[in-house]
Amino acid sequence: MHHRLILLLSLLGLLASTTLHAEADPWAAKLNPAGLILLTWDDLMPPDYDADAQVEALNKKYNLEQLEDDDPKVRAIQAELRALWDHAPTVASLDGRRVRLPGLVIPLEADAKRMSEFLLVPYFGACIHVPPPPANQVVYVRTAADGVPVREFYEAVWVEGTLRSEHHANDTGDASYTLDVERVESYEE
Repeated sequence: MHHRLILLLSLLGLLASTTLHAEADPWAAKLNPAGLILLTWDDLMPPDYDADAQVEALNKKYNLEQLEDDDPKVRAIQAELRALWDHAPTVASLDGRRVRLPGLVIPLEADAKRMSEFLLVPYFGACIHVPPPPANQVVYVRTAADGVPVREFYEAVWVEGTLRSEHHANDTGDASYTLDVERVESYEE
């Protein structure tokens, strides 16, 4: 009888620790059947980060509505915003996690058939218009040595792989995240 009680208590303890562990994972509710975290772009920003508030603060500081596009102050303001956004914070709990994320492709390293590096961005025109989005809204994607088939510029895709809080500076746009890709497929809802 004593052994059964110990076994029962041990099993209850194991069950409780498993339940607590699942609740401790902030991403458990977003896991798909393949064990990947199904992310949205908002998930890549810490809850207390507000890029719009940074723009509004600059607007109040410089009264942007009063400036013409060719005013030299505009370039200085854009540089100030770029400096803030290049160091946009990441979500630490995503570091090293396997994820699935939709986005648009901006090829960086490619030949006529294969692409070995690209940026994944949330919307059309990101990294072409000034300023590019905050770095936590750009993901630098690395592929295997043989790359992935070349896709159209700004093709909508799903990427799957391991996400890292690893900054990647690029002339096109800085990325706060790096993803070692396992799979790229055309986007379908």
